[in-house]
Amino acid sequence: MLKTPPAHSDAECVNRLRTAVLAAAAAAVCIALPAAGQAITAPAGSPGYNWAARSMRDLVTHHGWSASDAGSLGRTATRRQLARGLSELMIARGQRPPSHLVLPPDISSTDPDATAISWVSTTRLLGAPGAPFNPAGTFTGRTADIAAVRVLGLAPEVRGLDTLHTANGLRIAIPSAFGQVVLANELGLHHDYALQYENLETNVNQPMPVADLAGMVSAAIHLSPWQLAGVSRFSTIVLPNMTAHQLTVVRSALAEVGYPYVWGGTSPAPQTLFGANVAGGFDCSGLVWWAYKVNPTAAAEGLGSGIRGRTADQMAWEAPSQRVSVAKLKPGDLVFFGPNGIRTPRGGISHAAISLGNGWIVQSVGGRGGDPRGSAHDRPADHGWQTSAPGDA
Repeated sequence: MLKTPPAHSDAECVNRLRTAVLAAAAAAVCIALPAAGQAITAPAGSPGYNWAARSMRDLVTHHGWSASDAGSLGRTATRRQLARGLSELMIARGQRPPSHLVLPPDISSTDPDATAISWVSTTRLLGAPGAPFNPAGTFTGRTADIAAVRVLGLAPEVRGLDTLHTANGLRIAIPSAFGQVVLANELGLHHDYALQYENLETNVNQPMPVADLAGMVSAAIHLSPWQLAGVSRFSTIVLPNMTAHQLTVVRSALAEVGYPYVWGGTSPAPQTLFGANVAGGFDCSGLVWWAYKVNPTAAAEGLGSGIRGRTADQMAWEAPSQRVSVAKLKPGDLVFFGPNGIRTPRGGISHAAISLGNGWIVQSVGGRGGDPRGSAHDRPADHGWQTSAPGDA
């Protein structure tokens, strides 16, 4: 982690948006927007779900998944399917059902998923022992994240994230199941949809499509030990002390963890972008725009008055004389990435993030093309979390 920077006044926080331009091996993803009028649409049964076909084949071929689900990738997943996926994940991790399983009253003993459903309900992974299971019911992405992260055995990491605090003990306000959502993102369990299918994106408060569930389960099954060990850094996080204005920005950004990466997005609400209706979510500079200018509290405090450009590159060049080194980043500072680090010319900045201090950032990324973790050199921090997963698009 980076050294804790000294405290400074609210006035300095508001009046001096410090920037750091760092190296990243990624192509620009936050600058080149679709041409005006380009539609982002997809019909029911969209081919935008076809990315999950490989994951589904893996589950059907090697993990006992019902082949009947392969033709319904765009449908809303059911609790039955989630139970099936969780049981396959537990088996893949060497876990076995307890000796005494309680069959829910609405599940027949001859049901092909009776063992899976009884397993997840008896262990309270999904439901409770002896309670009706409602196998045809739906579930949210947040529910899936909570259950999957529990199966993966990441309780210390969840505690570290859910007790996020500053050096003086101030707890940072965070959304429900923040730790599980962050870890699911960090481990690549969420898919980032391609640009033309961004209307298919869902956030963690919405029902999960079969495609997303299949992708999550398959990705979780194939996580390597080193990938799981890599998130241990989340078990102990202490952020520097913050001023009131810094807290406003940090809380504004962290409150949106769980919303997807949406090209041009600046809001958690559904948006009309480039002539098409798309999901609520953010691109990299859109999260900055929200945290500093659109979020009601930040707007009321006038925190974004120094930010005028909408893209990462525009923001980076509004105050280039105020650049600071990585070691001096403070909460609320904007961090910019370019292929040539501090030598990146105007027009070449590819990504923006918000510093949380002590080597942590919050960012919205869509695919490895905009993920600063793609470079192991001169990045802003050894650690960070995202409002959306890297994805495969």
